[in-house]
Amino acid sequence: MIVTGDDQKEIQHLQKYLATEFEMKELGELKYFLGIEVARSKHGIFLSQRKYVLDLLAETVTRILRYLKMAPGRGLVFSKNDHLNVEGYTDADWAGSITDRRSTSGYFMFVGDQLADALTKAVSNSAFSDSLDKLGMRDIFAPT
Repeated sequence: MIVTGDDQKEIQHLQKYLATEFEMKELGELKYFLGIEVARSKHGIFLSQRKYVLDLLAETVTRILRYLKMAPGRGLVFSKNDHLNVEGYTDADWAGSITDRRSTSGYFMFVGDQLADALTKAVSNSAFSDSLDKLGMRDIFAPT
């Protein structure tokens, strides 16, 4: 339990009362709590997740480096065939999310028979409608 305030006498009174009901231990000034760093100054209390973010970045970098170390020879293979045509396929699900009515769009790009790029992305209704307008298209599934 965290007890904080600007009245030391009241804090001590509360802690004594709580100690009669619960087993408690005084740990001193709060520095970290649930991944949140706590710093005090004459201006107030500053809360940040600096340590959490740095730890997360270190873990992410470690995972990326582990992947790269295990896959130095991975890449795309373009098989011999009669063509190296670039083909693209796209699809969209207008307002497909029942919770926020966001749309999902995506595409696949092939060079020859090999998948070269893919993307799936949720987009807002207005962004989806704007894209259709720019292309001179209309959504036949839009509510009327």
